[in-house]
Amino acid sequence: AGNVLISARDRVLFDNGFAFSGVAAGATGNAGNIQIDTNSLEVFNGAQLIANALGAGDAGNVRISARDRVLFSDQSVAVSSVAATGRDTGGNIQIESNVLTVRNGAQLIANTLGNGDAGNVQISARDRVLFDNGFAFSSVVSGAAGTGGTIQIESNTLAVLNGAQLSANTLSTGDAGTMEITARDAVQVSGTGLLGRSSGLFTSTAGAGNGGDISVNTRSLQVSDGG
Repeated sequence: AGNVLISARDRVLFDNGFAFSGVAAGATGNAGNIQIDTNSLEVFNGAQLIANALGAGDAGNVRISARDRVLFSDQSVAVSSVAATGRDTGGNIQIESNVLTVRNGAQLIANTLGNGDAGNVQISARDRVLFDNGFAFSSVVSGAAGTGGTIQIESNTLAVLNGAQLSANTLSTGDAGTMEITARDAVQVSGTGLLGRSSGLFTSTAGAGNGGDISVNTRSLQVSDGG
């Protein structure tokens, strides 16, 4: 599949809009990448950026470079995954910005549902990263075969609030992924969400594989209020 390449000097907005590069079920080939270069990116109201492999081939990457800020909100998603019918490697979600906010049910997902390793979620934000009832997953789902990917965050501050979760796990036979967080000033994990869901950093396995490591390197770490 081809790539989706967007370059805008000021702003890119997806408001219940969609960008896809994928390999359909039964097809053979690699998905393309979605790449966005801009000053500010906003993705909300269920908008989707998707680079999937439903057939035989690798999933693509979702790469975002925004000088000022990136916002995912209101059930919007960025997804790179291998479907249950696929058998190759998941792609990465890569975000570089000054500020990243993921809120109100928005998700960053690098999964495999088939026979292949999950991709990574890689975030670099000069100022701050906020997950407020938002999610980042790198996982191997039940019935799939492969290794979970890495969630890697570098920033000045990281806040995971109100039931937000960062998870690198496997629900199948492979090893779970790892989590690597470097925040120069502070990391805060606090609060609960719907049905008492805890805010948290998770790496786990439900099968025969090994659980992954969680590494947090920061000046100040606060875990509170059910986090």
